[in-house]
Amino acid sequence: MRKFPSSMCQSDLRVSRFSVCPIPRRTASWALALFVFWACAQSSAAPKSTGASAKTGSKTRRSLLVKFRSRFRSLKPGVVFAYYRSSAPDLLDEFEMHCRNRAVAKADKTLNGMARHYLRLEQVRRRSADEYARLVELDTLDYQARVAGKRIIQLGRLAARGEMTEDRTAELERTRKELARKLADSFAHAHDNQLVEITRLEVELKSMRDLLERRAANRETILRRRYFKLCGEDAEESFPFAAKDVSMHAEKK
Repeated sequence: MRKFPSSMCQSDLRVSRFSVCPIPRRTASWALALFVFWACAQSSAAPKSTGASAKTGSKTRRSLLVKFRSRFRSLKPGVVFAYYRSSAPDLLDEFEMHCRNRAVAKADKTLNGMARHYLRLEQVRRRSADEYARLVELDTLDYQARVAGKRIIQLGRLAARGEMTEDRTAELERTRKELARKLADSFAHAHDNQLVEITRLEVELKSMRDLLERRAANRETILRRRYFKLCGEDAEESFPFAAKDVSMHAEKK
């Protein structure tokens, strides 16, 4: 063992982590002071960076909400957020992530898409409560399918690195079956909604056809009324031709 000079007291020695060389007390004190200063600087720098990021994300969010209110005057952002918080929270997380990353275009696209989808749902709700309930269920199923898909990707990466356990393997198989089931349910809901929409369009088309037939039956009356409205003359006296002599646009073709 190396012997230290007798003139150096044991209390004046410090042992370095990587060396057994003696370190005088004064040198050790300066090193300790520098280390403490560096540690304080590092610890104080991290919160500032996080705070700046949060502040920037909040500023981006506020500016997008201002644009949202000017674009959808009859729609409150809180109402849209409340719907997606219960049916598809991952889309809200995506919006918040884009705000934190200052990806203004992506955040605006996500928020705009959520708002327009919500407005379409509101139109359906006013028309049919059953159809609205099916669409809400479809949103929930799509969300659950996205969650299952992301989990399968995560477990697949663990498997590629050889980090799978028995529990993870069982979870992977279970999640795959869950995703397949959610996709099948989503397809069934979408199919039912499309059938309902086709039926509704057929009813509207029949109504339009009936209206067109009634208009054709009253063709002469419609022409005389328009003639009087445009020139102010009584069609009974000054109508220059018989209505039956006026060919319709469809007949010309």
